[in-house]
Amino acid sequence: MRARRIARDWLSVATGGVALGHNHPFHRLIAAWIAFNALYYSNTTANGDKAAAQEYARQPEVRRAHSRLMTTPPYRASVATLARTPVLNMKRPSAQPVQIASQNSAAQVITYIYQVRCNLVHGGKTPDSRRDRALCGASANVITALVEELL
Repeated sequence: MRARRIARDWLSVATGGVALGHNHPFHRLIAAWIAFNALYYSNTTANGDKAAAQEYARQPEVRRAHSRLMTTPPYRASVATLARTPVLNMKRPSAQPVQIASQNSAAQVITYIYQVRCNLVHGGKTPDSRRDRALCGASANVITALVEELL
């Protein structure tokens, strides 16, 4: 069963059997999301993480920051990586995959990264999956750059 394998993989990380360095995409995404979370919770009134992140992504300051960053090759490449790969909601696999239809939409990009983050923290990603590392790495790149731009 996939859930048991994922649980064993993460237990091995927790007990020191497998070391994920601080530059591992999973660690980078979680740290970047916590920074982003601090910004959006202090700047929104929505209830719940998803609604607050989406509300923040629609604010002019965030839309402008995303637009400025889209002119930089590393940010644009990370967003393009995400846009090429639909992501499932691991808690509702029968739901429509989350996709980025417009790379210029901060709200779509943030909603997509929110789903990647949810899948990671709710046990839907495993450290040995190349695809999971790539999605988390690109997501971390985007959120890190966005937070730096907003600070």
